[in-house]
Amino acid sequence: MGHTAKKPLEEQVGSEFRALKARVEEQERARLEWEAEQRRLREEWERQEAERRRLKAEREERERREWESAACAASIKAVHAARAEHFGTALEQWKAAGEIRVLCVALDEAAATSDDAVEAEKLREWTAWGKTDADRLDPP
Repeated sequence: MGHTAKKPLEEQVGSEFRALKARVEEQERARLEWEAEQRRLREEWERQEAERRRLKAEREERERREWESAACAASIKAVHAARAEHFGTALEQWKAAGEIRVLCVALDEAAATSDDAVEAEKLREWTAWGKTDADRLDPP
């Protein structure tokens, strides 16, 4: 009789043990699932963060290139403006020097054909001064 009384106890302990083991296994499976989900969420967050950083870096690089391009265009404009102004000045000086030299030739001719020595000397002084000024404006 004792043997039959013992068997149900072993079965009872065995079934409780199996239930406990099943609960532990279920908890372990749930823990692993939770950890996997946390890892997936962290990886997703890191991926999004990396994408945000990449987009930010791209935007900053684009803005830097646009700024450099604008600065470059502005400096080219400034150089062109300075050159145009300088060219305009050079042209004016060249014209003026040319006109002065034409006048000097006329003054030289007038001095050469003048009967008045004082007047001829005065004309040659004007010519000397004119040639010096023309050379200063537009060096030969």
